[in-house]
Parts: sequence; structure tokens; C-alpha cells
Amino acid sequence: MNTQDRSNHRGPMPAGFFGIAVGSLALAGAWRTAARVWVIPHHLPALLTSAALAVWIALLIAYAHKWIARRDDAIAEMRHPVQSSFVALARLLPWIRRQAFAPSYWAFSFRIAALPTMAIRMLECGARGPVEWLALGLFAVANVAIGLLIVATVKAMMSGHFLPAAPQIERA
Repeated sequence: MNTQDRSNHRGPMPAGFFGIAVGSLALAGAWRTAARVWVIPHHLPALLTSAALAVWIALLIAYAHKWIARRDDAIAEMRHPVQSSFVALARLLPWIRRQAFAPSYWAFSFRIAALPTMAIRMLECGARGPVEWLALGLFAVANVAIGLLIVATVKAMMSGHFLPAAPQIERA
């Protein structure tokens, strides 16, 4: 099977893929805040922000293409009770954990990155005590969690399973 045939059997980019950009930008924000509190090379937050913005632009282009080339799919997605909402993922968490990796897991990345950012900002404002070790631990966990999302995303892309399968259309 050649890769061109395989790519023809994938559906258009779901709106949920924007979670990839949101989570990446949130993690970059955590790094920017951490660089003001801890000794971290200041070029790393800028690099992470640039990479996250590049992902955002690529997703915007892909989503615009979906609305131009597959408008019916885009409209159907917006009307779907689950696919149109990041909030629906929270209600589905027990079911999601039993599923294989999907790009929709990125919907959780903002929350993952926001928590350590808040703790680091508390340090920046002078908070002391348990928040000092908590901020560092949360920062480390967020980096590992989002790093795992990145690895799973790259694996899915390399194996051709990143985009959902195109729906089967019956032809008369």
C-alpha cells in the first residue's frame, strides 16, 4: 500500500485538534513563567512559543481547507453533540481512558499546563511554603504529560493513524 492511497482514506481535521495548539501554548506559557522564577535558559520559552504558534498556523490552514473542500463535514461536526465541544470530553473521561490514543487527548493539555503556571505565578508574587515544592512538581508532571502527548501524536502521524478514518459513503 502506498502512502498516497492511505492518506485518501483519512477524514478531514477535526476541530478538536485545536487542543494541540492550546495545550502547546499553555505549556510555553508555563515555561515563560518558570523562567522568571527559576534558572532556565530564556531562549527555551521563546522556542516553545514559536513552535506552538507554528502548530496553530498549520491547524488554522488545515481547518480552513476543511471548510473549503469538505464543507458538509465541517457543518456536521459543528452540529455533533460531542465533536463540537471540548466540554463534552470531561463527561466522557472514563470512556476516553479505555480508548487508544487519539488527538482529542490534547483537549486536556491546557488544564495540565495551567495548574503549574498558576503555582509558579504564586511563587513569582512572593508565596512561600508548600507551594515552592508543589510548583516544581506540577511543572515537571505537566512537562512529562505533554511530552507523552507529543510522542503519541508523532507516533500516530508516522503510522498514518493521526487523522480519523474517512466515513464510508455508500454510492448508488
